[in-house]
Amino acid sequence: MSTSPSEPAVHVAPVLRDQANFLIMADLSAAGIDDGLEQLWAKQVGPTQFVLCCIPFFTYGLALGDVVETEAARGKQYVVRRVVNSAGHRVLRIWLARASQPERQDILAQVVSHGFLHEWSSDNLLAIDVPPGCEMEDFLKFLSDETMRANIDVEWGDS
Repeated sequence: MSTSPSEPAVHVAPVLRDQANFLIMADLSAAGIDDGLEQLWAKQVGPTQFVLCCIPFFTYGLALGDVVETEAARGKQYVVRRVVNSAGHRVLRIWLARASQPERQDILAQVVSHGFLHEWSSDNLLAIDVPPGCEMEDFLKFLSDETMRANIDVEWGDS
C-alpha cells in the first residue's frame, strides 16, 4: 500500500467506531514509510488528548484504547506525539499476501473463534487487538504452524 501526505492510510471499519468522535493522524516515518500518515479514529478526552478507537495498521507503539497526546505537525493539527496512558492492549498484524483463500478463511475463523477484535487494512493485512490478560498460547501456536504452511508474516505492532 502506498501512503503519502495526501493519501493517509485509513480505517474503513474501526472496531470502536461508535465511540469515536474525531480523526487524528500518526506519522509513519518510524515504521519506514517516509512522508506517510495513518488516520486513526479516536474519542477526544481533552484539548489534545484522545483515546484510540481503532487498531493501528502501520504505526508502532500504539494500541486500541491507548490515550495519546497530539500536536500540530506535518501540516496537520492533530498528530500523535506520545502515549499518555497505555490501555495494556497489544496489536498483532498478519500479512496474508501469499496465503490461499482457504488458508485466509482458516486464519479468520481462528481470530473470530478466539473473540479477537480485528480490522482489515486491505485484502492482505489483518490487524488484531489482543486485550490485557488474554490467553494467546493456542492462537500463537496455530499462527506459528500457519506461518510455516501458508507462508504468512506475523508481527507485534505495539512495541
